[in-house]
Amino acid sequence: MRLAFSLAFQEWVWVNLPIRWLIFGDNKGVHIPNITIIGTGSLASLFAARLAPYAQITMLGSWPAALSAINQNGLTLLDATTEIVRKTVTATSNPVAVAPSDYVLILVKAWQTERAAKLIPELLAPDGLVITLQNGIGNADQLAVKIDPAQIVTGITTQGANMHAPGVVQAAGAGVTQLASTPQTLAKLTQLQTLFNMAGLETSLTENLASVMWEKLIINCGINALTAILRCPNGMLLEKRPARELMEKAALEAFHVAQAQGITIRIDPVLKVQQVAQATAANRSSMLQDITRGAPTEIEAINGAVVRLGCELGVDVRTNIVLTNLVRAL
Repeated sequence: MRLAFSLAFQEWVWVNLPIRWLIFGDNKGVHIPNITIIGTGSLASLFAARLAPYAQITMLGSWPAALSAINQNGLTLLDATTEIVRKTVTATSNPVAVAPSDYVLILVKAWQTERAAKLIPELLAPDGLVITLQNGIGNADQLAVKIDPAQIVTGITTQGANMHAPGVVQAAGAGVTQLASTPQTLAKLTQLQTLFNMAGLETSLTENLASVMWEKLIINCGINALTAILRCPNGMLLEKRPARELMEKAALEAFHVAQAQGITIRIDPVLKVQQVAQATAANRSSMLQDITRGAPTEIEAINGAVVRLGCELGVDVRTNIVLTNLVRAL
């Protein structure tokens, strides 16, 4: 009840009081940011629902059922104790229908990045920023083929969400979001950071995102492919010694590839992957979910990326080679 009141009060303040002037306005008036979110899946829906009271949100996607549900019924966010419907979120499959965006958030699978990049030039305001919060590595390079690299911001998020139905998303525990800032993007990113934090999406800026990205990638290398191959939740990787050893070897190989690039890793890869598997024991990894529903996976941006870099750098990545090929064969 207290959470519901707090969210309702925040929304009322945002709509009725000039607090936004402190963030996006000046004495000439208020600029409410336009944010386009590419994607209509779980994380895209979570970010859209959280941000809706504080910005004009448009979701751009290709899932007909979700587009229809959002436009007809609103975007529904299920939290631990509340159900909130955001009627102000709009959804479309037509990039021409989207207003020039201050920020474009990329929240689609890594294998969809190339297609997303082709849409962005029609969406982005001249001084806008593109923020990728996708799994794996290499997404920013694909975006840079179509977009000025100076307008691309790489980030990571550990926010969790599950789709209950098209247009209905369940928050799955609070995570954190980190965005890589430069002197050129700092002012505009600080505005976005403030917006995210107001919306309950804990966010910080960093100049050392490579370490954070690789630490997440190391964990994903250990868990995602193996759970997809074995069709098991994360915790089961700890229950049988062969599975646990494969998980540990994959994570350790990714750690060595990061080290070979001169990237500082601040975690013990074996201990950390064990801890994450235990802490998320009941979770079904995103790659397992993709395999279960017959969708393409992000294997090329996770284990496959480690394999490519490892081979270039002369690092032993034999475990990741096997896991990558097995997922490709599923």
